[in-house]
Amino acid sequence: MKQLFNYLLNKQWILSIVMCFLSEGKKEKIQIARSRAELALWGYYTSEMTDDDIKDGLLKVNEVSVQCVFTKQELAEVLKAMANCT
Repeated sequence: MKQLFNYLLNKQWILSIVMCFLSEGKKEKIQIARSRAELALWGYYTSEMTDDDIKDGLLKVNEVSVQCVFTKQELAEVLKAMANCT
């Protein structure tokens, strides 16, 4: 039965439904675990990092990505310029 629940929770659409009913602490733990899995996929060793280290790192990445905002017009111009280079 536990294997069935784990299988179902690994499906993204079911997990997103279950997340609506969880407490904030449980949601945070799940998001940190998902972030660790994503980082491991890209080859980052996170077993020695604490949960606070992961959260701080994600906040820093978020700050950088917010500062790199482009408008649709700017992106369209870049894509047109790239298309003309080939």
